[in-house]
Amino acid sequence: MGRLLLAGLYHTSMQDREAGRSDAAAELVELMSRRHPNDPGVTLLAVQSLLRDRQDPARALEMLRGLSLPEENARLSLQYGMLLADAYEAAGHPDSARMTLETLRGEFPDSDQLDERLRALGAGQ
Repeated sequence: MGRLLLAGLYHTSMQDREAGRSDAAAELVELMSRRHPNDPGVTLLAVQSLLRDRQDPARALEMLRGLSLPEENARLSLQYGMLLADAYEAAGHPDSARMTLETLRGEFPDSDQLDERLRALGAGQ
């Protein structure tokens, strides 16, 4: 039942975000985070919400710095790195964002998403 609730909260938060109800979306993500504090995927979703819904890159960076990911999960590692770069950029540190993405490129050389993000920052041509 817990996973079903998590899925419902996620779906509703995405609907709220798309409808421009950022505060409502952030509240649902915060609820997910409180209910699943040890789930790194939920924590990354909370970081994303801080950036998109709350526009709070300082808190997002703080959460990312305190997060440890399972080493064997490449998807979470890529997501973590992309969010870290987003948080650096939102905090006004584009060089740190670029350096983070360049480091990720070494780990994920075939990532189109990563290449697009580097191009958006004006690097990695």
